[in-house]
Amino acid sequence: MTASPTINVPGACGHLLEIPDFGSLFTLCPAHPQVASGDCDECDELVLSPRMAFFLWAALDSLATHTGEDLDETDFTQEGFADTSTWLELGLLPPIALHARRREWVERFVQCFVDLTERLAHGELPYPRCTGEEMALHMAFNAAADQFADGETYESYHSWYASFPESLELDEDFDTARELLLEDEDVLLLDDISLDGIEDPSSQAAQQLGTVNLHPDTWFLPFAS
Repeated sequence: MTASPTINVPGACGHLLEIPDFGSLFTLCPAHPQVASGDCDECDELVLSPRMAFFLWAALDSLATHTGEDLDETDFTQEGFADTSTWLELGLLPPIALHARRREWVERFVQCFVDLTERLAHGELPYPRCTGEEMALHMAFNAAADQFADGETYESYHSWYASFPESLELDEDFDTARELLLEDEDVLLLDDISLDGIEDPSSQAAQQLGTVNLHPDTWFLPFAS
């Protein structure tokens, strides 16, 4: 990827931090800045507001770090399976994804956060390319909304957040941004105990709902374009 535009923002102890310049990467529709995270009918463009892009990037970057720490602290059995009992962020995965996971699988899921973070930092809308990225993006939206609602976290980000152009209420509309980037919520069905077994494509539930690639073994297969 080519170099992404960046800005300097105040960090700890007076140091400056370099972060992506989302004001340049995700420009608002000049005629309709109130239509930032959705579909501008007149311009026929899908746009992510700079401030929403920042919050999503911050959540993805944090999750990339913390899931990487989970991996670093993971013990693996002689058979090669992960001991998930110490997982924090990774422990939020559906039960089926916590069962019999090998190092390669965990590394590939952690990489989903890294890849989404990098694409967003280069001005790409981070559409998920596989089920693993779909789950990672759902986790990031949940984390971003929680961080925004947490006054202390929001305050720590405020000077960075305020560096980017305002887009009225859509800067805070996580639901609309989620709908923009995620085609469906099929992967979240893995948490529904009434649909136990839906990860099996031959199951009645999977066939009725038309789900694909829900078993963790298929999470990293590319979606059909």
